[in-house]
Amino acid sequence: MNKKVTFSIGTVIMVLIGGYVLYQTFFGKTALMTTYLEETEGITDEYLMLIQEEMDIDDPEELALFTEEKLIPSLEQLVSQSEELRNNYSNEELLNVHAMLPQAFKLLIEANESWL
Repeated sequence: MNKKVTFSIGTVIMVLIGGYVLYQTFFGKTALMTTYLEETEGITDEYLMLIQEEMDIDDPEELALFTEEKLIPSLEQLVSQSEELRNNYSNEELLNVHAMLPQAFKLLIEANESWL
């Protein structure tokens, strides 16, 4: 009797886990979020390369020149790319999260312009 109860409980748990996974696959936003992350990967990589370049500069004059000539124009380009990417989606929750990306770049541009 004890083995039957244990087996039954185990079976119910496995069915619930399988059901949850299937539910997330078909009704969740996993695929949408994965697609979004793949499409924004290029923007993220470009931003990280810019930050790495900025971190490698030790001379304040060279840093100011880099910021003015490369960093700010590149960030403006990232803003336009991220705003264009917005047109690919209609999910309101994802769009609300995505709105933070160009906003963060704009704030970074303002901060760098203030620094100059």
